[in-house]
Amino acid sequence: MVRHGENTSAELENMLCLLLQLARAQEKGEAVPLRKLLHCSSDAEHLLIRLRERHLVECNEKGRWLLARDSHDVTLYELYLAADHRLPVSSEPAWPSNPALQSLYQKVDTSIAEILGDSLQSLKKSA
Repeated sequence: MVRHGENTSAELENMLCLLLQLARAQEKGEAVPLRKLLHCSSDAEHLLIRLRERHLVECNEKGRWLLARDSHDVTLYELYLAADHRLPVSSEPAWPSNPALQSLYQKVDTSIAEILGDSLQSLKKSA
C-alpha cells in the first residue's frame, strides 16, 4: 500500500484508490464506512475531506462515504485538481500575475485536462 505524504504520485494513487472503491460501492447502491477505506491510505479521512471539498465525494448521515455523482462524470483531471502539488488554475488566488507565466500555465493546464480527461468509470473497467 502506498501511504499518503510520500509524494504527489502516492497521494494521487491513494485518492484514486478511494474513488474506485466508492465507484464499486455505487454500482451496488452502497455507501462505505471509513474503516473499509483505510486500506487505500492511513490518511483516508483527510483525503476524503479534500475530495469532498472538490465535490467528488459525500458523507451521508450515517458517516458512510459515497461518490457525489456518477463515476462516468468524475474525471482524472478533477482528481489531479484535488491534489496538493499542482499548478494553479486561473480561477485560484495563486494564479500568477505575469502574462507570460499565465500563458504557460494555461497551456500546461489545457494539456493536462486533455490527457486526464478519462472518466473514473473507464479506469474502473481496466482495474
